[in-house]
Amino acid sequence: MRISDFLTEYDYGQTVKAPGKSQYAFQTAKGMVYTVNLKRDFDVDHQSQLIISFTTTDPGTGKSTNARTGTGDSVAVFRTVQKVLLDYLRSLPKEQLPDQLVFIADGTDPGRVKLYSNIAHSNRIPGYKFYHSSESDPSDTQVIFVMQRLT
Repeated sequence: MRISDFLTEYDYGQTVKAPGKSQYAFQTAKGMVYTVNLKRDFDVDHQSQLIISFTTTDPGTGKSTNARTGTGDSVAVFRTVQKVLLDYLRSLPKEQLPDQLVFIADGTDPGRVKLYSNIAHSNRIPGYKFYHSSESDPSDTQVIFVMQRLT
């Protein structure tokens, strides 16, 4: 076994810091580059939201995608995405914490939907709990998971 087989998360760096948007990037042991996007927004009820998404860039082709890579390091990738999110939330003053965390998954990727569902239903993000998802509607091309901040 290689040391990368035991890796639980990757080091990351911030690549964009702008009002309402932050972006972070990390590279896996197999050379895939992931970009984590955190975008501030508001819903129709004027609740502040943090929309979490990420993409992959293959360094060989330079192509960016949301599709699964099949490289076998999904645990380390998702632990890193979770760490990025937690570190971001910890950096905010309490009055700037978003009311909701929103994860959007491609509805045609059952693995990604299951993973986001597991994250949303877990207690891994302190101060937030699962609130709502659109996964019950099979006609959706996107599945949205919302976590609400506890008051």
